[in-house]
Amino acid sequence: MIIFTSMNQPIYKLLSEKTAHRLSLKFIRDYTLQPRGKLSELVKISWNEKDKILIKGCWSLKLIFENQLKLILPFWKGEELKTILLQDYYKHSAAYQAAAKDILRKLK
Repeated sequence: MIIFTSMNQPIYKLLSEKTAHRLSLKFIRDYTLQPRGKLSELVKISWNEKDKILIKGCWSLKLIFENQLKLILPFWKGEELKTILLQDYYKHSAAYQAAAKDILRKLK
């Protein structure tokens, strides 16, 4: 899936200016979760295979979904999400397992 994103978007500029260090990625995470709903833009950037910045976007999404896994629901189809959540399920934290169970229950 290729989704092209405008390089003029604030989230894109922020990703390109920041480093891949954890503090920078946490800043991007916090910026993305502000009330204006920038999460969908970050997801679009992260799925653009043609852009090298997608790696920072994916790492930022990882930080977001570690704490708020339910936010991924609008972006995935049910069957794809089930496969991802069930993969290595037992290796994750209890919080991850609880959130995954809740999402899987809602997908049924």
